Amino acid sequence: NFSFDYNEKDFQDVNEIDTLEVIKKLLRNKALIISVTGLSVFISVIHALSLKRIWQGDFRIVLSGEQSMGSNFLMNGEMNMMLPASLSQVTKSDLKTQVEILRSPSILFSVFEKIKEKKKDNGEDIGNYPYSKWLKNNLNISLLKGTTVLNLSYQDTNKDLILPVLNDISKKYQTYS
Repeated sequence: NFSFDYNEKDFQDVNEIDTLEVIKKLLRNKALIISVTGLSVFISVIHALSLKRIWQGDFRIVLSGEQSMGSNFLMNGEMNMMLPASLSQVTKSDLKTQVEILRSPSILFSVFEKIKEKKKDNGEDIGNYPYSKWLKNNLNISLLKGTTVLNLSYQDTNKDLILPVLNDISKKYQTYS
């Protein structure tokens, strides 16, 4: 036969937090908290500084020919690129076709080969870097939702390659269109 002696204080809200007790525990362990926080910040800064910087440039192509030629250009950021519109009446399937054509090796493979050559000349180890991996990792070609604007952006760890690559891509697309 067991008997327990409870008072009313034992049955008060069990979800209640005693903030004074929490503050006391934090103050007692402040040296541990400060050292763990400081170590975490130090490791994070070292990691952030050791990462290679990735540079990006982009341009946009308006795929609608309803406006005058002068207004069919969009500029973005410091690296402004201009490309003329290539279609007079654009349908949704035409837009998707334009995106896929621009992604195709027939347009961009020579640009890819130039990049590999420049990286090799700079002493960067590129190994067996395939076109599909470059297209997936470094180049983003997409339509802006609800528009006839094609957005193309290129990323690389070599800042000096961004503008020449974007120029080459724009020339290739202009030749195509």
